[in-house]
Amino acid sequence: MVKKLPFAHTCGSANKNDKKKGKARMANKNWIADRGKAILQEEATLSAKGLKERLEREYNMKLEYSNVWKGRSRALAVLNGTYQENFQLLWNFKAELMTANPGSVCEIDIKTVRKKGGIVHYFNRLFIAFKPCIVGFLEGCRPYLGVDSTFLTGKYTGQLAAAIGVDGHSWMFPVAFGIFEKENTENWVWFMQQLKLCIGDPEGLTIHTDACKELENAIKKVYPNCEHRECMMHLMMNFKKFKGDILDNMWPAAWT
Repeated sequence: MVKKLPFAHTCGSANKNDKKKGKARMANKNWIADRGKAILQEEATLSAKGLKERLEREYNMKLEYSNVWKGRSRALAVLNGTYQENFQLLWNFKAELMTANPGSVCEIDIKTVRKKGGIVHYFNRLFIAFKPCIVGFLEGCRPYLGVDSTFLTGKYTGQLAAAIGVDGHSWMFPVAFGIFEKENTENWVWFMQQLKLCIGDPEGLTIHTDACKELENAIKKVYPNCEHRECMMHLMMNFKKFKGDILDNMWPAAWT
């Protein structure tokens, strides 16, 4: 008489399919999170679509995308901690950063909101400039900065802003970066103010941007004496409505 099976159970009731939809009705988000952890440990950036394809191929079943998305989120939370837990670690990160890189700048800005249960603090903005990057820019780069931001994706969106210099090889030299919710004058002014605390106001400083009016306003306020240049590509896009040889001469004129 067999009283106990000493082997892992692999046939899985999760393979029971819903006849109408052809989906594995037993493969819920908990089942997906349990199976997905090992896959996400090897490939942490795998998308929900990619995880769905891997699990369907491995277990020969059809899965609901919404369940895979929820299961993936749950698996990542187990592996890496939740977003909320990681936000709480920002101040620990700042302490470690300042210990390992004395002279660096790390500013964490929070929002205070009054609620029925009391006062709640929310993450608002972040600015980081490492000491070697500050010194490297001031002592080894020309007084030139390109400033722009790009979209963040994921559960919490926002903007990743950066100030980039140019070294002696004409290669990009990172100076500072930051995170804020959206491109408006207030956020750009805050970013530029933190940048000025790091590098001061070098003689002959030139700041290069795209056509963002909010960033332009911030530069005028924080660096009123610097030379402000606008991205040539954006100017070219505006000139495309004109016809003739002028477009062929725009880039040579800019390089000159």
